[in-house]
Amino acid sequence: VGFSLSLRSRKTASFVVLAVANSVRASGVSAWLNMQGMLVNRRQGAVAFDFLGANSRIGADEKHRLGAWPEMYFRISMVAP
Repeated sequence: VGFSLSLRSRKTASFVVLAVANSVRASGVSAWLNMQGMLVNRRQGAVAFDFLGANSRIGADEKHRLGAWPEMYFRISMVAP
């Protein structure tokens, strides 16, 4: 149905990937996976949780439910030489 992947340094857990099937998105499983990830990482010593940005509502809707907002931190342009 879904999975999440987090990486942890000594005190910070970084939530890299969270994915759930479209058929269960409305069930709250994304929030449950986030909460379980925070609880596990907290038990292992994490005191900070980095959700690695939420610059788009597409694919980051769960982060927005946790209070994130879209904000551009960088802009990349490619030009021909």
